[in-house]
Amino acid sequence: MTGMKKVLYTFWSQFGIPAYLQDCVPDDAQPDYITYSVTQPGLGGFAVLTAFNWHRKSESGNKARTEMMDKIATAMPVGGLLLALPEGGYLMIYRNDADYQSDWQDDTDTDIIAGRTSYIVYYYNT
Repeated sequence: MTGMKKVLYTFWSQFGIPAYLQDCVPDDAQPDYITYSVTQPGLGGFAVLTAFNWHRKSESGNKARTEMMDKIATAMPVGGLLLALPEGGYLMIYRNDADYQSDWQDDTDTDIIAGRTSYIVYYYNT
């Protein structure tokens, strides 16, 4: 699981804003930032994971949300993405065709909006 967490952290940190595991956001964190989940499927299995890019609700926040969703779509191509695990093996990441990206509203703070990305991770070991 350590390797998977490292690889997904590296992937989600490439977009120029902080990235946090969904349950590890610092109390003083202010948008813009990304949260993501990690679940390790069984060998050869898959998991559907979700990431959110969070922004203040404003015209510039909506623009930033949309631009970030476009950056994520570029980094996660239609044909999938291969990410090597440091301990051996790899992850294949694919867009979740049934529900890939959508606008999102924070349920607890109406001043915060997000872009939601759903993707599928396949886990393989060598």
